[in-house]
Amino acid sequence: NEYPYIDQKTIAGGIAEIPLISFDNSSYFIFEANSWTEANSLAESVGANLVRIDSEEENQFILENFQERILDNYHPDAWIGITDSVSEGNWIDTKGNEIKYFNW
Repeated sequence: NEYPYIDQKTIAGGIAEIPLISFDNSSYFIFEANSWTEANSLAESVGANLVRIDSEEENQFILENFQERILDNYHPDAWIGITDSVSEGNWIDTKGNEIKYFNW
């Protein structure tokens, strides 16, 4: 297979494998979650973070590699690693850093 994998049982007690896709020194994968909070917790449980999209190139990479997988699997929501829970309309990443790219 063309992609390395992470064992899903590490994430949620499952048995499936999740493909990792690399871009610009980062690895990306999809797993299922019912909310942003759950997705963030699952990512942190394997030492990862929800994606923070920092450029048009990264945004395009994500669209090209994941949009069809998400839509084909009927996932109406996709969670990324930004939040405005501290102050409505003021977006920060999960580490508290200011967001500078907004075309996500």
